[in-house]
Amino acid sequence: MANPAHHDEGRRLRKIATAPGVLISYTDHALERMAERGISRLDVRHVLKTGFVARVEMNKGEETWNVRGTDLDERDLEIVIVAYDEVIRIKVISAWERR
Repeated sequence: MANPAHHDEGRRLRKIATAPGVLISYTDHALERMAERGISRLDVRHVLKTGFVARVEMNKGEETWNVRGTDLDERDLEIVIVAYDEVIRIKVISAWERR
């Protein structure tokens, strides 16, 4: 269930994720975990466009958001990102299937 405390972050995420020309970059860690867990870039994009921000925290000087949602196969996923409003960019840090 969406956390009402993170409504503003969710609104910002949808705006960035659906913006024309949005750049989504992936850390090496994210790409390794996605490959291990069978999560595609399309799955990540789907979660970013349709999911909700479940947690916000500071990590290594950046505000990270845990985004929860379902992928194209209806798997319940969680994606950790950093969103950059000023450059319309999302950095994916990790991804996993929630059980």
